[in-house]
Amino acid sequence: MKILILFIICFSSVFSNTLEIADDFTFINSDKYQYIIEDKNENVTALDILENRYEANYFKNRSGITPSSFWTKITIKNTTNEERETVFQNNRAGTDEIDVYIYKKNKLVKTHLLGDTRKQENREVLTHKSVFKIKLKSNEEYVIISHFDNMGPLTLSWHILSDAD
Repeated sequence: MKILILFIICFSSVFSNTLEIADDFTFINSDKYQYIIEDKNENVTALDILENRYEANYFKNRSGITPSSFWTKITIKNTTNEERETVFQNNRAGTDEIDVYIYKKNKLVKTHLLGDTRKQENREVLTHKSVFKIKLKSNEEYVIISHFDNMGPLTLSWHILSDAD
């Protein structure tokens, strides 16, 4: 029985899709940590994504040009003993709209409305790219859900950087 429990723990940690922020964290691309859902009918909500109850096409990774909107879901955990501020940056300038929903313990804690069709004075970081910051408390897990709605090429991943500088 102990061997079975040990195997399950090892298996789940090896195949875990949680992005862990460690002491030496400086930069990571979200590609391999995120799920991407195509919403062809525009009927999915952030809560549907959070609770895994959507009826849409699922992709592990996707980019290109399409009239569909897309959702991404990233689980991130600060495994350090101190609060860490991180910066999320979408690498494509000129994305029409990106809605970002940040959840902690299944509760919405913050929303960001990004993209070049949105007013800059409502952004916490002024730049030509879509950027937001999040303070990750020690040993806490967060779910970042993003809704991408644009007519040009898609860049659905985030560059996640340490804001220690």
